Amino acid sequence: MKKATLVKLGLSFAGILALAACGSSSTKSASETEDGKTKVTWLNVLHTASPPTDKIVDLIEEKTDTEITFNWIPDASKEERLTTALASNELGDIVTLQIAMLKNSSVRNALKSGVFWDVSDYISDYKNLSKISEDRINAASIDGALYGVPLQKDYARAGLVIRKDWLDNLGLDVPTTTEELYEVAKQFTENDPDGNGVADTVGFGDRAPSDIRYTSFKLFTSYFGAPNGWAVDDKGKFTPEFDTEEYMKAMNYSRDLYKNGYLAQDFAVTQKTDQQEQFAQGKTGIYTGMIDIKNLKKMGQGIQEGMELVPVNKISDGKDGDYHVWSE
Repeated sequence: MKKATLVKLGLSFAGILALAACGSSSTKSASETEDGKTKVTWLNVLHTASPPTDKIVDLIEEKTDTEITFNWIPDASKEERLTTALASNELGDIVTLQIAMLKNSSVRNALKSGVFWDVSDYISDYKNLSKISEDRINAASIDGALYGVPLQKDYARAGLVIRKDWLDNLGLDVPTTTEELYEVAKQFTENDPDGNGVADTVGFGDRAPSDIRYTSFKLFTSYFGAPNGWAVDDKGKFTPEFDTEEYMKAMNYSRDLYKNGYLAQDFAVTQKTDQQEQFAQGKTGIYTGMIDIKNLKKMGQGIQEGMELVPVNKISDGKDGDYHVWSE
């Protein structure tokens, strides 16, 4: 694959980090079509029940003057599938990873053995990519080498999606404190928010904590003021988040939700796509992952008549009115 092509394709929609795989005995580098377009294979993570529409793919190809073949791997099994792809030399020309996956031993071994290209010297050659901050470049680099294009995104994307129509049905306001949020979860569970006369709804849906950052619990820790990973005092002493009072408050809060049935009892064996389907089918009324609101609305069409959703990421512990939102 041409190095210039790599950077050209590494646009902000590529994911957290778009890595370029070098060619091998069983992996062909990118070729060209008869009309001169670059053919590219892309191993990408799928966060929804179905892949993006052809319209989106066509737009990406138009903007990059390429012909792209996507190989989608489910978010729930991304590490396993990536490990298999590495072992069998079946990577695409581009591989999309979350930064956290760079800790995967198979990925790190592949980086060290030259499976991916270091593109550090090419970022500055492109107008938009050169605007990526030095902090983000450093955060995405390993031992001084940058093996892909980091995603540019705003901070504080974490938040909740709540059924606004259910709030209205029960005469509830959009919650702004942890106490109000707890009450909403309770009412959604106990007071038939969809009005079908059946006790078939739960306040919070959630998913398996394989990556705890994207569960409701991580949000709860921020609502109670726990640090994002570590707390650092004036003397430079580091304290892990799980060793703070605020973290324990979040644990107790989450425990009470689960104990009383206001948080889905099967969350430990629920994957992200299942969590989305539960919400779209009207089984749960609070979803963790504010960025998914548009997709959730689309999934609910034809299933949940009158579905109205509201994004919420300003929840305080109710003491001083201040609120905290974790970011990455």
